[in-house]
Amino acid sequence: MANFEDRTLRDLSTFDFATNQYGIILPPVLNFKIHMGLLQLLPTFNGSAGEDPHSHMHEFNHITATMMSAEIEDEGPYKLRLFSYSLRGPAKDRYYHLAPFPTTWVELQKLFLDNYFPVSLTASIRKQICSIQQEVGEILYEYYDRFQKLCAKCPNHQVPENLLIQHLYDGMLRETRDNVDSASGGAFIDKTVRQARTL
Repeated sequence: MANFEDRTLRDLSTFDFATNQYGIILPPVLNFKIHMGLLQLLPTFNGSAGEDPHSHMHEFNHITATMMSAEIEDEGPYKLRLFSYSLRGPAKDRYYHLAPFPTTWVELQKLFLDNYFPVSLTASIRKQICSIQQEVGEILYEYYDRFQKLCAKCPNHQVPENLLIQHLYDGMLRETRDNVDSASGGAFIDKTVRQARTL
């Protein structure tokens, strides 16, 4: 390559493919074929405020694991290649501008969740889990379902199971709590975690 000062302005303003890459350098994968049917099954993620990145990652992992050949020992490199096909709009733009680009599937998952599910959101959902309250007119099943969805929305909430059960119980309306105590054959709070889980 010529010295900087010896190059023309045209050369200096033209993209140099020999020394620059577009940011994405994927590790080599042997016999990699993308089947159109698989691409159509992949979930999509735009990066919008209402989208759940954990749900997207869960569904992506489920679908790709189902479609992978049994001979594949490490699905990571394949998932790393397929992931961009599940992204749309701003999420895809962000993906193309990652620097440095992750070289493993674990790194990409962590980077994705760090971008779309920051620590502040984890803390906020953890507070909601710990302060959940049954609403007036809400039956036990609906309350429990809302609680389960809240926990699923943030799988890394790090609240131990015994405290999850305690928060769920403490948030019940008085009448519901009395019914749960009655159904458990005494005070629900006297049950072990295993016994409480089965109720």
